[in-house]
Formats: sequence, structure tokens, C-alpha cells
Amino acid sequence: MNAIIGAAALVLCFRVVKSLGYAPRTALLLTLGLGFTTSFLPYTKSYLREPLLALCLLGTFWELRRHALSQAHTHGDEAAHSNRRLPPHPLRAGLWLGAGMVIKSTLGLNLLLFAPYLLVTTPAPARRRALLALGIGPLLGLGVILAYNAARFGHPFTSGYDPTVDNFSTPLLVGLYGQLASSGKSIFLYAPLGFAALWGIAGLVRHHRPEALTALAIFATNVCFHARFASWAGEGSWGPRYLVPFLPFLLLPAAELWQSGRRWRRRAFALALALGLLVQIGGTAIYFGSYMRAIGEYPYERPFSDPLFMVRSHFVPNYSPVVGHWRLLGRNLALLVDPASRPRIGFEVSADPAARLPIAAEDQAELPNVIDFWFCYLLYAGINAWIVVILVTTAGALVVLSAWRLRSAFIAETMTRPGPGSLPSPCG
Repeated sequence: MNAIIGAAALVLCFRVVKSLGYAPRTALLLTLGLGFTTSFLPYTKSYLREPLLALCLLGTFWELRRHALSQAHTHGDEAAHSNRRLPPHPLRAGLWLGAGMVIKSTLGLNLLLFAPYLLVTTPAPARRRALLALGIGPLLGLGVILAYNAARFGHPFTSGYDPTVDNFSTPLLVGLYGQLASSGKSIFLYAPLGFAALWGIAGLVRHHRPEALTALAIFATNVCFHARFASWAGEGSWGPRYLVPFLPFLLLPAAELWQSGRRWRRRAFALALALGLLVQIGGTAIYFGSYMRAIGEYPYERPFSDPLFMVRSHFVPNYSPVVGHWRLLGRNLALLVDPASRPRIGFEVSADPAARLPIAAEDQAELPNVIDFWFCYLLYAGINAWIVVILVTTAGALVVLSAWRLRSAFIAETMTRPGPGSLPSPCG
């Protein structure tokens, strides 16, 4: 499901960037940058919820942006008529956010950041109804959460977390350093385009102040919030997992780099894309759990509260997963191409019902030696190589066909005259 959900999130990202008046090429490059050159990519092949959270946040922002555009083109009688009913776009934005809260309740924190944007972009007579419409979704989400807690744990305010454990025990500076500057978990290592985007903040604020301040506030607030969490790195993950849903808001200023037309800015944009793609190749080809097993940091031997918990992969540069995954990729690729040394995984069900992975212990021992693509697992299972080649070739042909259709749609869109609801490019 995450592959489909991730694709839907990229569609919304493209629409948000284009709605700000940036050229379709700029919106497409930024969207592809999010999808293929940041830590968003490995999560689209996982069971984790980060792509779905990103989709809900982008859906919220997209609907609020549509509301802002509609208010800019609303006059007289339309405004009077709209004041007699709940505005549809804030209502849908709230439903997106409420759905996100059901997935992860702390996402409700962002209601306090989206609401000011709604107030700024809504004329004074309609603000009360707009806020009411925005709040319906989060209230429904909160009701679902409380009902689930009561059914599952016997009390609406019991969530399953141990109430005697301090889940926000990490010193703020430690969490901030880990998420922003550490050798193993810095968001800028896993999303170099986010670092390049810092040079576009001033331009984004100048051209789109409400949207820029909202995006930056969402990213900064959630960085600070998760910095205090005991497991601030989101263990068993690629990069700082808890920040993945907020990557679109970090990358948004990068649109200014390409749109400006300045050669050095575009080169910085392209360099960030290239570096990010290299990082994600290692992240997608080697499962993050395999690397932790390979360096002996899983199974966990220390509690989250221990300052030395996973200290090597977090803070020691030569143990950084960004480097370590490429080392494993080189070694495991050599094992794959040599039939004599190729790992064998029989996929027999584990006899231990409490096993974290439902395969036999001897198969689990081979996991650090594999490349984490479905067609590679077919080879590890002993499927004939020619059958695998045919399947991969077919899948590759579908990718090429999809890329061609995307190219055709892109050309058609760039040739379409702007509609009445579009905005001019901020850079002309």
C-alpha cells in the first residue's frame, strides 16, 4: 500500500508547489526530488506509516491553499452566500488532518499551525465558519482515538504506552543535534535537497509569506517536539523517521532555487538531487534492519534512556548508515552475482510464535547478506534466473511506459494557458 500512498502524496506535492505559481517544471523537479532523493523513498517500500502521514499533511495544506485561492477570487454576493454555509476546503482540510490524527495522534499538534494560516487567508467575516469547518475533522479524529482506546485498553485516555515511563526524556539539545547535525541521523544527510532549500527561504518568504511561514513553522515545531522523545531517531528506520512526513515542508523553499534561473542556484539544486539519489540507492537496496544486525546494534542491548543506546550508528561517522549501507551493497552484490556464494533463504515459518520476523532462525541469519528487492529474494529462494529476468524486464517496461506518459502529460500541461484560478510565477 505504501507505494500507492507515496505516489498519491507526490501528486499532492506537485499540486501544492504549482498552486504557488511556480512553473510546472519546477514543481515536477521538486516532486521528483522528494520522491526519489530523500528518505521518503525507502519508506514507500515499507510497512511504516510515514508516507500516509505525509499524504494527510499534504492533503490538509493543499485544501487550505485551495481555500486561499478561492478567497482571493471571491467578491460581494459570493462572499455573502459563502457566509451562510461551512466553506468546503477548510472542511476537507480538517478531515485530512483528522485522518492523520487517527494514524498518529500527535499529528493534531499541527492544527495550531494550520489555523493561523487559515485566519490570514480568510476575510474577517468568514473566519469563524472557516475555523469551525477546519476543527470538525480533528474532533472526529479525537473521538475515534478515544473510542478505540476505550475498546482496546478499557479507558479512553489509556493508549497502551506505559504511564510510568517518561517518553520525553531526551535532552532537547541532544535530540536537535541528532536530528539535524549528527553523522548517523541528520535529516540533511538523508535529504540533501533540504540543505540546499535553506538558501531559498528568503525568496519563498518574500513571494509567499503565509505559506512560507506555515511550512517552516510545521517543520521546526515537529523537529523540536520529536527531539524530546525518548526514541528521537525512530529506531529500526532509515534516517530520522519521525521527520519524514514533514519533508515536503522542508523542501518547499528549494523551488526558489530552480525558479530563480540563476546558474549557481540551479547547480546547487541539481547537486543536491544527485547526492540524495546516491544516498537513497543505499537506503533502498539494503534493509535498515539488516545494517543494524550487521554492526551488532540489533537486537537492542540497552534501553532508549541509555546515553550509549545505538551510539555508533547515531554519532560515530564511520558507522553512519549512509556509508554502511553502501559497503553492504557492494559486498552483497558480489554475493548475489556468484551462484556459489549466493545466500539461500527457504522462507520456512519460524517455530517461535514471538519471533519478530516470521522466518526460521537460519534464514534470519542470512538477511544482512541480501539485497532488499523483491526480484533478488526470488533468486535467494532458488527461482530460475531467466524467470526473474523476464519479470524484471516486464516491470522495467511498465516503468518506461509510465515515464513516457508522465512526459506527455507534462508537455501538455506546460502548453496549457493559465486558468482563472492560477497565479503568475513569483519570478516572472
